[in-house]
Amino acid sequence: MTYYLHSSRPLSELKTLPISLMAKLIAHPDLFVIQTEYSIYVMLKYWMYYQIFPESDEPSINTINEYFCSLTETLPYLLTAEGKQFISVFLGLRLQNLIAHQHDVILILRDNIIPRTWLDSVILQEWKNVLRINQNDDKG
Repeated sequence: MTYYLHSSRPLSELKTLPISLMAKLIAHPDLFVIQTEYSIYVMLKYWMYYQIFPESDEPSINTINEYFCSLTETLPYLLTAEGKQFISVFLGLRLQNLIAHQHDVILILRDNIIPRTWLDSVILQEWKNVLRINQNDDKG
């Protein structure tokens, strides 16, 4: 996101990336994140919005958030008929890094894009890690 926010390149260039390429980029082991994994998640929200609304020019993050939050589906977006096409991309996210900040977790849950079952197992594992460290049982 920083690359796009601090360059002359328009965010709308994201719409040129097909799902197959984005899935490869996000899952690539050499992907290096400067800020946090959450910045990748936000970039994916922009990208996904452009895939859904290719005629859109430069929506604000508020517009994108309002769109995803306004969906009244009880299912997470990725499990809907429209959202299933994006599953391969979101599977590439490093969820253990995505949930490293409390505020990020709150926003991710609010968006209801990623299935809760994906997050729950990662949150449980990270909680076990915290407990192990807290009880001086960390061997690592």
